[in-house]
Amino acid sequence: MPAARLSVRGSIGTGRLLMWRGGSLWLGRETGQAVEHAHHAIQLSLAPRGSVRLRRSDDDPWLEAPGAIAMPDEPHLFDGLGSDVAMLFVEPETTAGRALLARFGDRPLSAIDDPGLSGMAEDLLQAFAAKATDETIVAAAHGIIGHLAGGPTCAAAVDPRIGKALDWMQERLDAPITLPQAAAIAHLSPSPFRHLFVAQTG
Repeated sequence: MPAARLSVRGSIGTGRLLMWRGGSLWLGRETGQAVEHAHHAIQLSLAPRGSVRLRRSDDDPWLEAPGAIAMPDEPHLFDGLGSDVAMLFVEPETTAGRALLARFGDRPLSAIDDPGLSGMAEDLLQAFAAKATDETIVAAAHGIIGHLAGGPTCAAAVDPRIGKALDWMQERLDAPITLPQAAAIAHLSPSPFRHLFVAQTG
C-alpha cells in the first residue's frame, strides 16, 4: 500500500492494525484528531457507537456521521470524537475499490447511509474488544467492504501478475515507467499486459 502523507497531533488513538493485499484495518479506542493528510487508499471510517467527522480543509464545515468515506488522494482532516472507530483502507485498483469508487466517487467525502452497516461495524468492534483472532477480524472487515461494494471481496482481488507490477510501480513513482518494463515484471509481453492491466485496474 502506498505510504500515506500523514501528520498527526500526538496520538489519535490506541488499538490494532491488520493488513492484507489491497487493504488494511485500523481499530482504535477513544480516537482523536488527525490533521490534514491524503493517501491513495479509499478510507472508510465507522463509529457505530458514536460519530466521526471529516472535512477537506480547516475552512470547510465538518461532515459528521456514524460512517463516512474519503476518496483516494483527497486531502482531508479526521476527528474520531473520542469514539471507538474501525477505519478500513481499500486500494482503489482492487475489485472492491473500483466498486466503492462507482458507488461513492461522485464526492470527495461522503456520509455512508446504509441501514445494514451499523450492526456489522458493531460486530467488528466487539470482535476487537474480545481479542478475536486476526483471521476473524479480517473476515469481518472483508464482510463490511463487500457489503458496501455490493459483492464479495477477498485479499487476492487483483491478478498476482498485476499485483506484482503495481508493487514495482509504486516503488518507482518518481521515475519514468514504460509499458515494456512493467510487462516484463509481470512476465507478459506488452500487449497482453496492457489488456490485463486495464481489465484489472479500470
